Amino acid sequence: MKKKALLVLVLIGGFLSLIWLANSRPNPSQAYSMPSKEAVSAKLAILERGWVRNEGQWDEEVLFSAPGYFGTTWIAKDGQLVHMAVKGRESWVISERWVGGKVKAITPEEELPTKVSYFVGNDPSKHKSGLPTYRYVSLGEVWSGVEVKLKATQKTVEKLFYVKPGADPSKIQVQVEGAKGLKLSKDGEIIIQTGLGELKLSKPIAWQERDGKKLSVEVSYKLIGKNRYSFEVAKADPSLPIVIDPILQSTYLGGKGNDIAKAIAIHPKTGDVYVAGETLSTNFPKTTRGAQGRKSGFSDIFVTRLNKELTQILQSTYLGGSNWDEANALAVHSTTGEIYVAGRTESRDFPRTAGGAQATHGGGSYDAFVARLNPDLTQNLQSTYLGGSDNDVAKALAIHPTTGDVYVAGFTNSTDFPKTTGGAQTICNNCFSSGMIPRHDAFVARLNSNLTQNLQSTYLGGSDNDVAKALAIHPTTGEVYVAGYTHSTDFPNTAGGARRSTGGFYDAFVSRLNKDLTQILQSTYLGGSELDEATALAVHPTTGDIYVAGMTRSTDFPKTTSGAQASYKSGSDAFVARLNKDLTKLLRATYLGGGGLDKVEALAIHPATGEVYVAGNTNSTDFPNTTGGAQANYGGGQIDAFVAKLNPDLTQILQSTYLGGSALDEATALAIHPTTGDVYVVGWTYSTDFSNTTGGAQSSFGGDLSDAFVTKLSADLTSNLQSTYPGRTNNDWGSDVVIYLETDDVYVAGSTYSIDFPRTTGWAQESCNNFGNMLSLYDAYIAMLTVDLATDKKSSGGGGSYMTDSVSSSASSWTILVWLSVPLFALARRIKRK
Repeated sequence: MKKKALLVLVLIGGFLSLIWLANSRPNPSQAYSMPSKEAVSAKLAILERGWVRNEGQWDEEVLFSAPGYFGTTWIAKDGQLVHMAVKGRESWVISERWVGGKVKAITPEEELPTKVSYFVGNDPSKHKSGLPTYRYVSLGEVWSGVEVKLKATQKTVEKLFYVKPGADPSKIQVQVEGAKGLKLSKDGEIIIQTGLGELKLSKPIAWQERDGKKLSVEVSYKLIGKNRYSFEVAKADPSLPIVIDPILQSTYLGGKGNDIAKAIAIHPKTGDVYVAGETLSTNFPKTTRGAQGRKSGFSDIFVTRLNKELTQILQSTYLGGSNWDEANALAVHSTTGEIYVAGRTESRDFPRTAGGAQATHGGGSYDAFVARLNPDLTQNLQSTYLGGSDNDVAKALAIHPTTGDVYVAGFTNSTDFPKTTGGAQTICNNCFSSGMIPRHDAFVARLNSNLTQNLQSTYLGGSDNDVAKALAIHPTTGEVYVAGYTHSTDFPNTAGGARRSTGGFYDAFVSRLNKDLTQILQSTYLGGSELDEATALAVHPTTGDIYVAGMTRSTDFPKTTSGAQASYKSGSDAFVARLNKDLTKLLRATYLGGGGLDKVEALAIHPATGEVYVAGNTNSTDFPNTTGGAQANYGGGQIDAFVAKLNPDLTQILQSTYLGGSALDEATALAIHPTTGDVYVVGWTYSTDFSNTTGGAQSSFGGDLSDAFVTKLSADLTSNLQSTYPGRTNNDWGSDVVIYLETDDVYVAGSTYSIDFPRTTGWAQESCNNFGNMLSLYDAYIAMLTVDLATDKKSSGGGGSYMTDSVSSSASSWTILVWLSVPLFALARRIKRK
């Protein structure tokens, strides 16, 4: 009887111990939680992937591998490129061989921070951890005077040919083996015909550099026989090297929610590209370690820093409080390199306003704000509200080139806008909103560079609605120029201006103020007999003339007779106008548009050539002079973005290009790189096929409805050099898993053919369910690894489980088995005796 009691007690004890130990295992919410597909996709999409050296994980004939044009690209020992394209269950191998050239050395260059590990099958000898990756592999001087480098971007291999002065670029000949044939498209691409369909090599670009400036060179593909291509180069300076680059690009930017980019600026020293806008995404890429790592409100601001090639998101940060926040303007301080952002906020807890010029929200639904961040975007150095007791919005921002003061312009309903006493216009002539349609005046404010003092503000407007949309500072006089639109027939100080009286329902306006904002030196109306709106403004760096652009419905817009496009087309046209710096003369204007709706949103002037660039939006399928542009044809959908280049006199449209995919695409801002002269455009898109995003920092569309986009074009607008958005995880068919390391434990998701995928035993789904299924030959996988990639902690097919540290998990399992062994052993002995 005692033995029975003892056995019962042991069994109860073992059972209770089992319950206790099971409950002591980490809770999924406290331990490593299974990441969502979107989180994994966003994480992987922004990691820069490069060339990986063969350390025994592949066939010995292979030296390097990278994600390539069509699937995976390999570099063989003889320097030959081998591309493996995959479509469903089928694959096709294409190789590129250097005809008449010889590869003498194959050398990796520029190691990237990304490390890679391979876990192929269950043979540990095939597992390779922490392998370095490289941006370039040099093949050296393949032909006399011609060096070849192979650049690996996010999903693309790019061939770069460096032609020394006096060398003959026609020596470059590439044999494409495995292709059924080659042909040229109407857009200058090479179409490779294969058993999987047609594959494309993008139209090439070429350039030379003189005195640090990039000069475009005419280049095109030349087909030689059935399967060989070369290049034709024209109008090159034989005394300078030539770079030929056969890859063109763009990039998405965003998470799983809606994302809109509204502003862009380029750092004058580093050349990095900064973009600001608003986001609904909780997984906006690369915000970890940003000044604000998490989204706070319904809509937050984002600020992102990319490299000038747009192949890396270097850092992003959220910016905002617990309500709606949006950015409208961005600038880089030329001396400190600090980043300034302005817009509007509904948040009463906007970050870092303590100590600012205005520490608390002024009232109304929303206030304007200005924020200052360090160049790395890891610190919010200071923010400030800017507004009175009603609604206030900042639309434009500029930094004075000599004083470093920060100027902000926008519009306000507040009769008590701060610091207007002593300003050029101390009273709001049209500020009220209670119970009626809101009425507002424009405003301009000047703050010190630390944002701790509002030095001076001023209203700007007449007795009806006035809105400031653009702001610029004259580089020599230091005077402040503001542009926008007005319904006021008594807009201040238009007497003596280029146009003294209003011409239509709404007119554009341009105003000139002294740098202290205590005087309106001159204003002018600008427009015809219908609606006209100025949205963009710039000062010519050498002539000092003032350029204004926007939208018009006036068939009689002034001074267009001798312009590049003398007559109005239909719907609404964009316009570009040039005034003298005193605003007393309209020197010339031009329409810009086709048979649909056209509007300019941004304007910039090339620092070297003085040529005028505008970006905006159109639904005209006949937008002028797009032939030969980076995207010659309308992409589709309701609206495409466009970029156009005009000569300084506005008598010629030198080149235009569409920019967009098959859905809606809108450009919002434009900047020109101060050293390369390349043209950068930002905006937002609904298109999942936005042009040339492959190889960008974020190559795939990631949003519910819209993603931001950033595009880099050559100065002649004939080449889209780069674009990007957050990517989804790629299917890595038949090659198991490649892990790209960032921080902490690394989760990877994808798909595999392999029935011996490592470390799946004992987890949520141990076996590949789809192997042999004719409809689906691969399963999804999710793997979790330690930060040094030395340990594959656990892998699982399917999903729906949580993951714990492998050591503690194993220890708990071992303890349970030990506890259970006592009663189980006793029970087994009792059964045997019976």
